[in-house]
Amino acid sequence: MVGVLHLTWAGLGMWRFTGALGVPAFGRGVSALAFAFTGYTVTRLGTPPMVDAAAWLPWLFWAVHRLTDPGRRARWRDTATLAGVVAMLLLAGHAQLGFYALVGAGCYTLWRAVSASRKPEAAGKRLGRAARRLGLALAGVALGAAIAGVQIAPTAELLHASQRAGGLDYDFVMNFSYGPLRALTLLTPHFFGSPADGSYVGKGAYWEDATYIGFLPFVLALLAVCAWRKRRRRVDRRPALAAVPFFAALGAGAFVLALGRYTPLYDFLYHNAPTFAMFQGPARWHLLTVFALSVLAGVGTVAWGRGRWTFFWCRLATAGGVGLAAMALLAPNFIPENAALTTLSAAVVALGSWLAGSAVLTLAQPDPEWARGAACRRWWQAAALLFIAVDLLWAWTGFNPTAPVAFYDPVAGEAGGRAYWFADYAEFVAFNDATEEAGWFRFNDFRVARDDWPAVRRSHLPNLDLLDRAPQLNNNDPMRPGEYVRYLELIEAAAPAQVGALLRAAGVSVVYNDVGPPGWAGESARYAAPEPAPRAWIAPEARWFPDRPALEAHMLEAAWDPAQTVLLEGAPPSALPAQGGTGTVSIIEDAHTTLRLRVEVAGGPAWLVLADTWYPGWEASIDGASVEALRANLAFRVVSVPPGAHEITFRYNPRALWAGALATAAGLAALAVLAFLARRQSASG
Repeated sequence: MVGVLHLTWAGLGMWRFTGALGVPAFGRGVSALAFAFTGYTVTRLGTPPMVDAAAWLPWLFWAVHRLTDPGRRARWRDTATLAGVVAMLLLAGHAQLGFYALVGAGCYTLWRAVSASRKPEAAGKRLGRAARRLGLALAGVALGAAIAGVQIAPTAELLHASQRAGGLDYDFVMNFSYGPLRALTLLTPHFFGSPADGSYVGKGAYWEDATYIGFLPFVLALLAVCAWRKRRRRVDRRPALAAVPFFAALGAGAFVLALGRYTPLYDFLYHNAPTFAMFQGPARWHLLTVFALSVLAGVGTVAWGRGRWTFFWCRLATAGGVGLAAMALLAPNFIPENAALTTLSAAVVALGSWLAGSAVLTLAQPDPEWARGAACRRWWQAAALLFIAVDLLWAWTGFNPTAPVAFYDPVAGEAGGRAYWFADYAEFVAFNDATEEAGWFRFNDFRVARDDWPAVRRSHLPNLDLLDRAPQLNNNDPMRPGEYVRYLELIEAAAPAQVGALLRAAGVSVVYNDVGPPGWAGESARYAAPEPAPRAWIAPEARWFPDRPALEAHMLEAAWDPAQTVLLEGAPPSALPAQGGTGTVSIIEDAHTTLRLRVEVAGGPAWLVLADTWYPGWEASIDGASVEALRANLAFRVVSVPPGAHEITFRYNPRALWAGALATAAGLAALAVLAFLARRQSASG
C-alpha cells in the first residue's frame, strides 16, 4: 500500500509539473500515467527507498519551475517550497537517485536561467534577475539539505568509514550497465521475456533495465520532438513545446550515461569526475530518461491531431500492426519451437497489438468541427488514457509477487549462535538458476520464490533471519564499515587451518557452505563449531602491530588463538599494564544502543573482547569511569580490565546524529522564518 501511495504521489507531481509547463489536462494525464507506472518504478517496489526518491522527482522540477519562472515574481514561499521538496527527496533514503534527481533539476535550473536571460530586456536587468533566481534556488537546496541533516550527517559518517570511502571497484560500478539492445524494450517491455512468468532470456536483473513507459506515450514523446522541429520558428507555437529541447537533451544524455561500460564516456567519468566511482548501476540514470520521456509524452498530445498524412500513416500502421501480430502467432507453426522463439513471438504480438491500437485511436479522433465534437473528444481522451493504463497493467502484472502473512511468523531454527554464509555459497543458494535445488531468488523467474515461500523462509539466507532476531555476521547492506568488510574478505581468503580462528574471533558458531571448517560438524551445508563461540570473553594478553598488513598476516597464521590473544594496530602504550588475567563474562543488558556486561577477572589485568563491530561513537566505561574502547582483531572492540569484579558498559553516542539533528533544527527554524516572510510578502502584494 505504501508503494502504491508513492506511485500516486509521483503521478500527482507529474500532473502539477506538466500543468506548469502549459500542457493541457489530457496531456497531463498521459504524463502522470507514464511516469507513475513506468517499469523503472513499478518493478522496483521491492526496493522502497528507490521508489520513494523517484516519487519526489516531478515535485522537485515543479518547485524549480515556479522559482525560476520569468513571468512571475520570485517569492520567499517558492524558496521554502523548494527547500521542503529537497528535504523530502534526501530523506527518502536513496542517495544515488536523490543525487541524480538533483543533477537533473540543476540542469533544468540553469536552462531556465539561460532562457530567461534571452528575454527582450536590458542586459543588466536580465542577468541580475537570472542571478537572483539562481541564488534563491541554491539557497533552497542548501536549506533542504540542512533540514535533512539528521539523516545526511550519519550517512556521511558511515560513507567515510565504509568500503565506499575511496571509491568502488570499476567492475562493481559498471555492474548493471544498460546494453544497447535493451533499447528495444522501450517499444515492447518483454522483448527478452519476463521473469514474472519465467520466460526471461536476457542477462542481469530485469528491473535495472526496465524503462518502458507505454507504447503510445513513447510514440507521443517522439511526436513532441517532431512537432517542436516543425514549429520552432513559428510565433504561435504552443507554450508547452518550448520545453521540448531541454527534455529531449536530458533524456538523451541520461540514456548515454546509462550505457555505462558500453560507452567510453562513462569510463572517462569514472576515472576523472567526482561521484561516478561511488555508485554502482549506470542503468539507474534512466530515472531521468523515463522522466524526460514522460514529460515529452504529455507535450506530444498537443500535436496529436488529424490530417491527410496522419490518416495515411495510421491506416498503414494499423495494417502493419495486425500483420506483425499475425506473423508472430503463426511463426511457431513453421519454425522449430524453442524458448527464445516463444518469447520473441509474444513480444512481437504485443508490439503489433499496441501499434495497431494506437493507430486506431488516432483514426478515431473526433472532428472538432462536429456539433458534438467536444463531448466526443472527452470520451475519446478517456479511451486513450484507459488504453495506456491497460498497456502498463499488462506490462507489469506479476512483477511484485507477495507472500502470505504467515511468511513473517517466527521459524524455529537450529540453535547455535551467530551464523556466517560463505559468499560463493550464499550467491549459489540465492541466485543460481542452473539447478532445481538452489536459486530461490532467480533473476529469470520470480515464481520459484513465490510458489515455495515456506522453503525460502526456512533457508536462513542473509537478512531473512532478521525476522527471527537470529544473529548473522554477514547480512546484506549497501554500506558497511571498511574494517568489517576487510575482515569478511580475510575469512573468504583464509586457509582451512585458520578459518576457524577467524570465525571464532567474530563470534560465529554456525557456517553455511558446501564444505565446513576442519573439526566442525554438520551436513546439508550447515556446520556447527565444536563449542559455541562467545560474543564476549576475557583474553589474557594483547599484541600490537605497527600497521594493518602485519596485523592481518598474523591473523592468518595457524598459531593465532583469539581466546588467548587480542590483536591491536598501532604503537603500544608507553606504560603497558601487566597481563595474564583470566575471568568470566555475563551480559546484564543488551539494548540497541547500550550493552552492559558483568566481568570477574583474576590473576592480573586482562582484556575484555567484544565480537561486535567497532564503529565511531561507541564509548566504554568501567564501573562508571570512562575508558577507551580500542579496535580489536581488525574490526571488533576491546577494553583493558583490571582484576576484580566490574560492570562494563558500551554505549553508542552518535555525535554525527546529534550534529545532524542540530542542522535539522536550524533548517526548520529557517524554514519557519521563510514562511513568515512569505506571508508578509503575500500580504503586501
